[in-house]
Amino acid sequence: MIAAGPWSREVASTAGVDVDVRPQRGQLAALDPGEVVLRHSIFWATGYLVPKADGTVIAGGTEEESGFDDRPTVAGIASLLSLACRLVPGLGAANLQRVWAGLRPLTGDGLPIVAVTGARNLIVATGHHRKGILLAPLAATQVASLIS
Repeated sequence: MIAAGPWSREVASTAGVDVDVRPQRGQLAALDPGEVVLRHSIFWATGYLVPKADGTVIAGGTEEESGFDDRPTVAGIASLLSLACRLVPGLGAANLQRVWAGLRPLTGDGLPIVAVTGARNLIVATGHHRKGILLAPLAATQVASLIS
C-alpha cells in the first residue's frame, strides 16, 4: 500500500510503478482575532477562514507550484492576510500567531487515485489534494474493498 501524499511518485518508483502525483504547496496563517468572533468558516475563491475551538482563526488556501519546498513565503502569507482583512475587516487588528506551509498531493487530472497498480498486490491511495482530510474515510473504504 502506498499512501505517501506528494511523495507517492517517489515511493511507487521503487516498485517500478509511475504514479501521476506532484506536490503543491499550501500556506496557512493562525490569527488571534482579539475581539472579533468568527462562528463559521468562510470559503472564498482564493482562500478560506476557519475558526478553531481555541478561538484562533486559520487563514489558508494558497495553491503554489513549488516542488518539495514547503517553506512559507512573504507573498503567500501576505495574500492570506489580505484576504482575511477583505472578508472580515476586523481581522486587520488580529495578532499573527504562526505561519506555515504544507504539501498537498495533486494528480495531473486533479482526481484522487485509489487503485491496484501494475505491480502485484500494490494499492495506491493518493492525490486527494486539499480534500484529503474529507475524503479519507471514503478512500479507506475503497482500499478495504480492493483488498477483499
